[in-house]
Amino acid sequence: MSRQPMDLGSLADVDSPEVVKEALRTFRRRTLRSMIWAVAVVALLAIPVLGRVTDRELSDRIASAEGAAPGAVYQSRGVTVVLMRVADLGKTTGIHVVVSAAEVEGDNEVWASVESPRVVSSDNTRPARLSENWFELVVPPDGRIGLRALVLPRCDPPPGSKERTFSGCIGVVDPHDLPERTFTIDLRAAGVPERFWR
Repeated sequence: MSRQPMDLGSLADVDSPEVVKEALRTFRRRTLRSMIWAVAVVALLAIPVLGRVTDRELSDRIASAEGAAPGAVYQSRGVTVVLMRVADLGKTTGIHVVVSAAEVEGDNEVWASVESPRVVSSDNTRPARLSENWFELVVPPDGRIGLRALVLPRCDPPPGSKERTFSGCIGVVDPHDLPERTFTIDLRAAGVPERFWR
């Protein structure tokens, strides 16, 4: 039997089932081999593309995006907020702020959150006297962002839990020194070019 490819249409004139079986087996083998190669090539081409597209840590996205590092400092009752970076993330804006409660008396931790505008995602370090916070948000046209910092005494985790939570610490708040500090971060006043947040 020759190893030249057979025209499958010519098999209709052949009476021998062995010839038909051999031709179909060869056809399937070649098709399978071609499909394996095609899948391998597509996978090799897709892996680098998927690696760039998959969601990285928000902190990495903000650090690598085009942006500005204004270093604007905001203070309120012993809490300091430093606007480290503002970055254009496409349809959203990324901000990196460092919040410190170093000037507040006692063994305290600071929790930070954005009050306005709408936060798309956030990535914060554990509460401590100094915490780093990354926020992805849609900045309003006036360029103002409302930031809230809660300063709470360091407390033990609730029973049965290994981690401290805000709700577990709320009962130990000094009523004479409310824990909430609010800040208005004005990106225009901080000198951040509008192309990074509009």
